[in-house]
Amino acid sequence: MKIHEYQAKELLRRFAVPVPEGRVARTADQAAAAFQELASPIAVVKAQIHAGGRGKAGGVKLVRSADDARKAAEEMLGKALVTHQTGPQGRVVQTVWIEKGSAIDREFYAGIALDRRLGLPVMMASSEGGMEIEEVAAKHPEKILREAIEPGLGLMAYQARRLAFGIGVPADVVGKAVKLLQSLAKAYLDMDCSIAEVNPLVTTKDGSVLALDAKINFDANALFRHTELLAYRDLINPRAMQGATNAAEKLPDYFTAADEVTPKQHVDIQAASQKWVDSSISKTANVPTDYKYDEFKDIYLYAHEQGLKGCTTFRFNPEAFQGVLVKEEDLKNTKYVFTLEDGTELEVRGDEEIEYDGEIHTAANLFDAMKEGYYGKF
Repeated sequence: MKIHEYQAKELLRRFAVPVPEGRVARTADQAAAAFQELASPIAVVKAQIHAGGRGKAGGVKLVRSADDARKAAEEMLGKALVTHQTGPQGRVVQTVWIEKGSAIDREFYAGIALDRRLGLPVMMASSEGGMEIEEVAAKHPEKILREAIEPGLGLMAYQARRLAFGIGVPADVVGKAVKLLQSLAKAYLDMDCSIAEVNPLVTTKDGSVLALDAKINFDANALFRHTELLAYRDLINPRAMQGATNAAEKLPDYFTAADEVTPKQHVDIQAASQKWVDSSISKTANVPTDYKYDEFKDIYLYAHEQGLKGCTTFRFNPEAFQGVLVKEEDLKNTKYVFTLEDGTELEVRGDEEIEYDGEIHTAANLFDAMKEGYYGKF
């Protein structure tokens, strides 16, 4: 489960991680009022979406007046922000975060994620703050320092000092950096995070150490232990439903239903996930009823080529009807033949309704019940 930057900072503040003061705004007028409340000559307006790369996409703007804040918010709110992580459709900005400006001296990176090889959380730190950590890892892997965290102990002070000195934090604020790193590790462990990242972690000209930007994801399997976090969920449209025709209830264009994905795309999705999972995983691919045998066989050959440990398919067969897995389109395209008492045959579509024995049934359900011999037994 992902949360927004402003929510991550609210959470980190609970764990004594120093963050800049800010305000949430959902309208341009609220953004202008937030600037005035902060009483700072400079502030930053930040678009809140679940994606990185906001700055390069125009989602982070420096403002020097309430009018500037209002204008920046107007340019962001209700608009789709396209970054390298959103895809071409972008993500619609519904909230902006107005943050007091900071006199930045130096920028660093700090983040925690699970190292599956070690089976432990690992804190990573780098002198290359403000850059995508993946880019740093690809171009300058030697600039990323790591410390494994024993969950029962947390990040030890000597580990935090080693990281702080190693990435070049000025000696006069190392103590503050150590406290921040230890607090970040405590937040990660206590809240069952999957990622806790501060980028950039900055030192300021007045001697402060701040989490200038923050990203936190949670392990969804552990949310039962932190039900209060459910309030952080950002529902794009709580009324949205698949297949809705009313514009107010439609899913965003970038949502794709499983039955709209081709069998080979199912395999691609599973192959991308498989390398991160130790055991075999399975994702059933729905195969159209008119799929040719050779193409069907190719799904399994393709899965083997992609390195899958397992592959499951489902293809609707009217002779072995399984109602819960069948799409309306399958029923509509399938013909059922009923033989009446006088020997005549009646051919109907699977989704057509038939009155039989005083009750209304779909042709597919009635055919299956009579074929299997359980009609009327329940």
